[in-house]
Amino acid sequence: MARVVKTLGCIQWSVQETQQFLKVAYEAGEGVMYEFALSTGVRQGEILALLWSDIDFERQTVTVGKSLSSYTEEKEGMTKIKGVRTLPLPTNLLPILKKHQQYLERKFGQYFPSRLDLVFPDKVGGVQNIQAMRQRFKRLIEQAGLRVITYNDFRKMHLIQFLVNDYSSFELINESICSDPISYIYLQPNTDGWKEDDEISVRKPKLQPVKNRKRKNKE
Repeated sequence: MARVVKTLGCIQWSVQETQQFLKVAYEAGEGVMYEFALSTGVRQGEILALLWSDIDFERQTVTVGKSLSSYTEEKEGMTKIKGVRTLPLPTNLLPILKKHQQYLERKFGQYFPSRLDLVFPDKVGGVQNIQAMRQRFKRLIEQAGLRVITYNDFRKMHLIQFLVNDYSSFELINESICSDPISYIYLQPNTDGWKEDDEISVRKPKLQPVKNRKRKNKE
């Protein structure tokens, strides 16, 4: 049996609950943004500051180097962050982003992308209000009939998406909710590449096996 010995925090929702939230988010026209957050784990200010120039479709990556500090319709409101990072994009997310880009081109016509070139703009092509986004996030959770979590909790669940997309040889067999700061996801290996009792140590964004590692007992 393989196990994830460390995650980026407690997983608050099951896979089914997450899918229910995304269904409601897509119906509200915000599904792509939350699927992106779930696939990459980017912070709220970072996702609102993303430009199309940050996404490399050919290399299948996104470069996160800016964050929205406050509501503004100017790029000056986006501050550079420490630790600029380039993250891999799941293959299944790329056509979704392409379709989203084409939708924005049709919506804003000649004004796209001359304004801000934002990946997730507001209704008129400007920068979204962070507080308004938080309120909409809460409403989507309520509409989906789910337990309340924060956006920060939600983005940390990208670990599940990462495993499912990039390690499809594993089958998620435990979808229960944890309450501990460190959560454990048990995975069933389906190939000969992994042996029973192998441990998988998770460090974003890489996943590598660590064999015969003993867990320390808590005092």
